[in-house]
Amino acid sequence: MRQRNIRKSAYMLLAALLLVFVAACGGKNDGNSASQQPETGQPPASSASASSGQPAENVTLKFLYTWPEFETTMKKTIAMFEEKHPNIKVEVSVTPWDKIKDQLQVAFASGEAPDVTFMWPKDMSIYIGQGVAMDLTPYFDADPEWKNSFIDPVILDAGIYDGKVYNLPFRGSTTFIAYNKDMFDANGWTEPANQAELEQLMDKMLAKGITPFAIAGNPNGFQIEKMNQYFVGYNLMQAGILTDPEYVKARKVDIKGPYAEAVKKSKEWYKKGYYGKSPLGVGREQAQALFYTGKSPMILLNNNELTAMRNGVNGKFKMQFMVIPAPEGAKDFFLPGGFDGFMANSKTEHPDESIELLKFLNSEEVQNLWAEETLSVMTRNGVKYNDPDMNTFAKYIKVAGKYTQFPDYNVGDVVTRNAQEFANFLLQDSYTPEKLEQVWNDNYKKQIELAK
Repeated sequence: MRQRNIRKSAYMLLAALLLVFVAACGGKNDGNSASQQPETGQPPASSASASSGQPAENVTLKFLYTWPEFETTMKKTIAMFEEKHPNIKVEVSVTPWDKIKDQLQVAFASGEAPDVTFMWPKDMSIYIGQGVAMDLTPYFDADPEWKNSFIDPVILDAGIYDGKVYNLPFRGSTTFIAYNKDMFDANGWTEPANQAELEQLMDKMLAKGITPFAIAGNPNGFQIEKMNQYFVGYNLMQAGILTDPEYVKARKVDIKGPYAEAVKKSKEWYKKGYYGKSPLGVGREQAQALFYTGKSPMILLNNNELTAMRNGVNGKFKMQFMVIPAPEGAKDFFLPGGFDGFMANSKTEHPDESIELLKFLNSEEVQNLWAEETLSVMTRNGVKYNDPDMNTFAKYIKVAGKYTQFPDYNVGDVVTRNAQEFANFLLQDSYTPEKLEQVWNDNYKKQIELAK
C-alpha cells in the first residue's frame, strides 16, 4: 500500500512539473503572435531579434500591384527594399487594374492572399468588413515621422475608416483637361475661368465646325459620366451635402435636386454636340486619336496617363493642361478622384515586415523615383518634380481626396449600374432627370439593404 502511495506521489510531482513547463512556454506567446493584430494600441514587437542581437529571421513576402506598364520601376523599388532588408525576399505579382478585385476575392477566399497588395482607399470597405485588412493605426501612432510625412493630412484621411487607418495612399489620381495649345493660339482661344466661359468657348468651336471634346463614352458613358461627377460635386457643395457624414458613407439616399440638375446639364452638353455626334460609341483609343490628329482641341485625361499622352502627341503640337472649371461663385474647388494605395493583409504571418514594405513605398527615395520615372504625383511631402506639367498636377492633387466618398459597406456593382442608367438617360429623350435621380437613390438604398 505504501509503495503504491509513493508511486502515486511521484506521478503527481511529474505532472506538476510538466504543467509548470507548459505554462512557462505558453507565457512566451502574449497574444501578439505574427498572425494577430495588435490590440493594445501598440504595434507588436519586431520579429527581428534586435534586443538579443540575433540575426533577423529570413522571411518571404507576397506583394501584388497593378501598373504592368511600370514594371521596370517596381523592380527597382523592390530591389532597393531587399538591399536594405537582406532578410526579406519579396515575391512580386502584377495584374491589370480592372482585374485586381476579382483576383483578391479568390486569393482571400483560398487563403493565398498577398501580404501587401494594391488597393484604392475608396474601395477598402469590403476588405475591412471581411476582416482581412490590417489596422495600420498603431504603427502610424508609433512613428509620428511617418504619420506626418504626407503633403497634406487629408491624404492620410483617404485611408481612414471609423477612425482607423487601413490604407497607405501612394500616388494621386484625378482628371484634368488636356488641350492643344497651338490650336488655341491660332484661334485666339484662352483658358476659361469658369463653367460659363467653358460653354462659351465650346460654342465658338462648334461654330467653326470643330468638336470641342474628344471624349470616350464607351463603356457606360465613361468620360461623359466623369464630367457629370463635377456637375454633381458642385451641386452637392452648394446644397451643403458634400460633407454630410451620411453622404460621405454613401448612405444618403434621399437626395433631391443636385443629381437631377447635374444630369440635366450633362444631357444638354451631349445634345449640343460638345462631345461629338455619337460619343457613347467612342472608346478611349478612338478619343485619343481624335485629339492626337488635331480634330478636337480638348480631351479628358487622368494625370497618370501623362506619359502615354505625350507619346501619342509625339511633338505634333504643344499640349497644356487645366482643371475643369468651377461654376462662377463656387464655395470651394472640387476634384473627383482620389489615390492609388496599398493595404496589408491582417492574416499575414509577417506583420512587421509588411509594415516595413509599406513604409519603404512611402519613403522619400521611392516616392522621388516614381515621380521621376513614371510621372506620377506622389503623396509624400518634399517630392521634387522636374517636369512643369507635374508641378501643375501636384498643385491640385491633394484636393482630389478632400470630398471623396468612403462607403462603410460593400457597394457591389451599384456604381456600374448607375453609370449604365446614366448612359440610358442620355439616349432617351423621355427619360427625365428626376427619374434618373430617383433610380440612383433607389439603387443605393437597395444595396445598403443587401449589405446588411
